[in-house]
Amino acid sequence: MVLLARYTDANTRTPVLTLSLLPNQLSWFAGPILASVLASRALPLPFIFGAAACAVGALLSLTLSRTRTTGYRPDGS
Repeated sequence: MVLLARYTDANTRTPVLTLSLLPNQLSWFAGPILASVLASRALPLPFIFGAAACAVGALLSLTLSRTRTTGYRPDGS
């Protein structure tokens, strides 16, 4: 969040910071609704679904970290 605020100009900072929080805010809204629907089918389903989502996120993180060859360098070099 700090990097977004630091590297965007003053004219675009507000929309960028607002949209960067949108996925987090949507997850706080949709997560409990999805969990209640899953729990109405069977009580273990929200936990299974959550574990699967964590596994997918971990696999995506590993895949993205392996495909990137250059890292972030604050000095711009």
